[in-house]
Amino acid sequence: MSIFLKTKTKMRFFHIAAAAVLVSAPFGSLACEICGCTAGNSTLGLLPLWQRHFVGLRWQEEAYRTTPHGRESSSQERFQTFDVWGRWMPHRRWQFIAIVPFRHAVRTFDDGRRHLAQGWGDLSLSAHYTLVEPLMSRPTRRRHTLQVGIGIGLPTGRSDIRNPELPALLLPPALQPGSGSTSTWLSALYALIGSRWGASAEGQVRWNGSNNAGFRPGAPINGGLRLFYVWSAKRPPTRTVIPFVGVQMDYRLPDEQGGERLPETGGWAAYGALGTELFALNTSIGVAWRLPVAHELSGGFVNPVGQLTVYAAYLIRTSKPYRGNLPLPFSFQEVPKHSKSDKK
Repeated sequence: MSIFLKTKTKMRFFHIAAAAVLVSAPFGSLACEICGCTAGNSTLGLLPLWQRHFVGLRWQEEAYRTTPHGRESSSQERFQTFDVWGRWMPHRRWQFIAIVPFRHAVRTFDDGRRHLAQGWGDLSLSAHYTLVEPLMSRPTRRRHTLQVGIGIGLPTGRSDIRNPELPALLLPPALQPGSGSTSTWLSALYALIGSRWGASAEGQVRWNGSNNAGFRPGAPINGGLRLFYVWSAKRPPTRTVIPFVGVQMDYRLPDEQGGERLPETGGWAAYGALGTELFALNTSIGVAWRLPVAHELSGGFVNPVGQLTVYAAYLIRTSKPYRGNLPLPFSFQEVPKHSKSDKK
């Protein structure tokens, strides 16, 4: 999800995409012991709009600690996701994003046993439209924008990896690279930015389908707030650093099996977020951390440890990048001294 920043015709553009895009559904456990499951939260990054298209790589790791009741040993779940992703923007209001994930999941029990599953995950496709563009003609230092999106997750990843100890059974859906079902989602983003400071609010709701075994992961509902600061180099080559802090709330309904809700599934978690993003010329890189503040997952038996995301993108030019000084506040602001209309 993105924040579109528009100047006058033939001016240079700058784009801040400060929203979270969920790229994989949170999978629960199917007729198995309790175990942690990936939240699949990640960010698109901050990208210059004059280089509208991009291709990139993203790596994400998150961990959970599970202490189930009964005879099953406690365990730690670690999920690593390596994404190949890209964006195509045929119009300033429209953008289309594709994400192909490779997932690696390891569950390590306290007694030394390990369950491992890896492979290509579900393909994610989404379209985003800007309903409200920043009005550059208004004489104000504050601009705002509103964007909505729709997406679909296709069951292209494996969901049939067997339990190495009990080959007649499958590993829990949380560990499988794919979901085995189709999912759809809606998202929205509102952002307000001034000369250097900005804030954004985003949310998403997802509907998961059932797999061939009749298992349906609980529907996740996510929302977040972010506060960021824009710093730009005064001399070329243009470099911009945008640190940010925020909060994220994840809520998931209980999983279902054959239409019946499964006990000790679903729940909620609140996170604090911290990160920074840097872009210069044709590249953009970023890093983000999420740490749990409060949570109640799977009846209290699952505890999130945290999440780390690192990402980079190569920006494909659609016009010659502007290399001169970009006066602050540049976000949502006209740069009249660089427009042809100001030349006498």
